[in-house]
Amino acid sequence: MSLFPFSRRFVLWTTLFLVICGSGFLVLANGLHLDKISVAGVTADDINLKWQNGLNLEIDSLQIDLPENNDSEKLNGKQIQKALKAYRFLRKLVPSITVRSLNYNEYKIQILSREQEPSHPLSLTLNSEDLHLEASLTWEQDEVQINLKRLSSKKLNSSAGGLFLVNAKKLQISGELTANLADCLPLQLSIAADLDSISFQGQGMGVTTTIKPLVDLFGLDEDIQPWITDYLIGSRYHLQAVNGTIPWNDPAAILDTLSASIRVDDCEYTFAQGLEPIKADYAELTFSRGVLDILPHDATFYGQRGEQSRLAINFNDPDNILLTVNINTRARANESIVALLKYYDIGLPFLQVLGKTATDLTLIINLNTEQVQAFGTFEVGKSLFTYEDTTYQVTGGRIELKGTEILLDDLDIGLNEFFTARISGKIQPLEDRTDLEIEVNTVQIALKDTLLTLDPAGDPVQHSYHSSPTGSSIAAAPSPWPPGK
Repeated sequence: MSLFPFSRRFVLWTTLFLVICGSGFLVLANGLHLDKISVAGVTADDINLKWQNGLNLEIDSLQIDLPENNDSEKLNGKQIQKALKAYRFLRKLVPSITVRSLNYNEYKIQILSREQEPSHPLSLTLNSEDLHLEASLTWEQDEVQINLKRLSSKKLNSSAGGLFLVNAKKLQISGELTANLADCLPLQLSIAADLDSISFQGQGMGVTTTIKPLVDLFGLDEDIQPWITDYLIGSRYHLQAVNGTIPWNDPAAILDTLSASIRVDDCEYTFAQGLEPIKADYAELTFSRGVLDILPHDATFYGQRGEQSRLAINFNDPDNILLTVNINTRARANESIVALLKYYDIGLPFLQVLGKTATDLTLIINLNTEQVQAFGTFEVGKSLFTYEDTTYQVTGGRIELKGTEILLDDLDIGLNEFFTARISGKIQPLEDRTDLEIEVNTVQIALKDTLLTLDPAGDPVQHSYHSSPTGSSIAAAPSPWPPGK
């Protein structure tokens, strides 16, 4: 059988192949130019493809018009992997790429890579009315290294830069980010991300003298923000730690995970306008699960030590943001405490002029409506109290505050050598009502040359006192009164 026919066909196809390749090479060597191509919402203008130590692709303008997708679906891992593979293949096939202008929505992007090695960085520049981004991408085996040279936002007055590594197989990102938020808070963050969320943790890189520009970013109500930026002041703020997780499909859920701690030196917090602030050498601010805790150290309030006093602002319900003030200390229930309670329409009818009281007072203030709830206990030791211009000795007992009601529990009082008694009951200043149970232990009444006393051998005498806007009454059990000398 003759091999000649086969040899002729082989030579023919080989020649044809070489002619096609040679023609293609000659075309590419001289350059291939296309005015415009439009495919599936992507339009390219002024395209040049030329062979010069490898393929060189230049596109003057690339316009992407894709239909908007408002669905908050989970990121599609398979599509991302396909895109990464396509990018890697394209870099090998066309190592030199230039896109002078890529327009997508409000973003204008420039892409540039002029080196032949596929691993050489591909430079990316992105601009919009708000954002500016400069970055480079380098592919190494199954990883893409992203060098974020600069990312800035005019709206947020913030900037950032960092280095990231993308695992193309696992679709995970890790890296380090240096940022300056609101041009007042420099910080360093470690970043980790996958298809579900992005997580971060880090700390501040210095101190700042104000946090107002940072708080401005959150767009709080004008009646709420002063409680953070105006009534809380300090000489220096230091971000000690911050961490959180942002789900891609629900960015607002960051409030469930965001945690931060800030030290504020020379801290003052004013929680009632017109009154002195709580002053502290420094305070620890901790934000977690939507609640800002303020813990002053070495605090004083009107010159009295604050000890375990603290404050908290709960932001979880935007329509009912709650400020909680807890004053926990041994202090005197003097004019400052009385003025504080009076500011919130809580009348304390007596004043402590000597001694200390174990105070545990909590005020819950709705910053939206300015409604106030008050709860507190005052464990009274040996002291002096004034009531209606009369000074009484108190040796022990408990005073409890529930809203506007004042409860007395076994309060041991005396008036000079005139009497001693134990009082329990309720005082309602707003309703002008008083209900007391009085257990009189001793009474001494001087009548000329005679001293009238309550029989010390008998049981204490029980009295009931009731007062209201309609009148007052007192009832007492019979008691023996032997005359003395």
